[in-house]
Amino acid sequence: MHAARIAFTGLACLSVTLPASADQITLKNGDSLTGEVIAKRGNTLIFNTPYAGELKISWDEVATLKTTDAVAVMDNDERYEQRVLTAAATPTALQDAPAAVTPLAEILYINPGPEESGQGYRLTGKANFAYTQSDGNSNSDQLHADGEITLRARDYRLVVGGELDRASIEQRKADDTRRIYGSYDHFYTKQEFLYTHGQLQQDRFRDINLRTVAGGGYGYQLYDTETTQLSLKGGIDVVNVDRYIAGTERFAAFGWHIDFEHKLIDTGIEVFHMQDGYRGLSDKASTLLQTRSGLRFPLSRGFHALAQLNVDWESDPAPGRKKTDSKVIFGLGYAYD
Repeated sequence: MHAARIAFTGLACLSVTLPASADQITLKNGDSLTGEVIAKRGNTLIFNTPYAGELKISWDEVATLKTTDAVAVMDNDERYEQRVLTAAATPTALQDAPAAVTPLAEILYINPGPEESGQGYRLTGKANFAYTQSDGNSNSDQLHADGEITLRARDYRLVVGGELDRASIEQRKADDTRRIYGSYDHFYTKQEFLYTHGQLQQDRFRDINLRTVAGGGYGYQLYDTETTQLSLKGGIDVVNVDRYIAGTERFAAFGWHIDFEHKLIDTGIEVFHMQDGYRGLSDKASTLLQTRSGLRFPLSRGFHALAQLNVDWESDPAPGRKKTDSKVIFGLGYAYD
C-alpha cells in the first residue's frame, strides 16, 4: 500500500507539471520549440512559449510544424478549414509523420484574422493629444489633437480621421486649424486597389476659410505585415479653396499619397510618414503638400509617447502668408488594435 501510494503521488505530480498537449516547431538550424501556435501572417509565425513568451519567427526559418489541436488554416487557394496541422518545408523533414503532410509553402494563414479570412472585418484606431502652457512675462498655450479609425476587411479598407490645432498668446489666437479626411480603398487583388477620398480643411491664419479635396485613382499595397505597412496612391483630384480675404481658387490636380509605418522589432518603436500631395494640372494652379512624420514610443496598455513633425506647404499662398507652416509636437497617444 505504501509503494502504491508513492506511485500515485508521483503520477499526480507529473500530471500537474507536464502540459496536456503542446505544439512543436523545428527550425532549419535544428532548434526545437514547444508551446502554442498563435497565428501565421505574411512571413511571420507568432508562437507562444511558457519560457520565453510570445515569439515572432520568420516563416522561412521553420522546417516542421505540428499542432495537437485543430487550428484554422487558409491555403494559397484561399480554402479555409479547421484541422490538426502537420506541415514541413520538405517531404523528408518529418520521418514519423502521417501521410498527409502539408507543405509549408502552401499555407497562407494560420488562425487568420476576420479581414484576412474574408469572414468579417478588423477595427483599429489611434488618437494623440498634446498640450503645453507657459506663464511668466507672457502667457501662451498650445493644443494639438488628432485621431484616426480604420475598418479593414479582405476586399476593402475605410479610413476616417481628423486633427485640430489651437494656440494663443496673451489670450489672442495664434493658430486655429481643423482638418477632417476620409478614404475608401477597394482591393481587386491582394495588393492592388482603386480608391476614392476627400478632405476638408480650415486654417484662419493661412486665409483658408474652407479647402476641399475630392478625387480617386489607383493604389498599391507594397507591404502589409505585422511590422511594416506601406501603400502608394496616385490619381486625379479636384481642389477648391475658399479664402477669407483673397479670391476663390479651383483646379484639377494630380494627387499622390504615401502611408508608411514600420515597427522596430527589438524596441517596439514605430516610425511613420504620411504624405498627401496635389500638383495642379495647369500652369497657374497651385501645388500643395502635407506631411506627418515622427516616432511613437510604446509605454504600456496601448499607450505611447509621440514625437511628430507636421509640414504644410503651398506654392501660391495668400498674400502676406508664408509658403511653409511647420509644427513640432510632443504628446501622448493611444492605439487600439
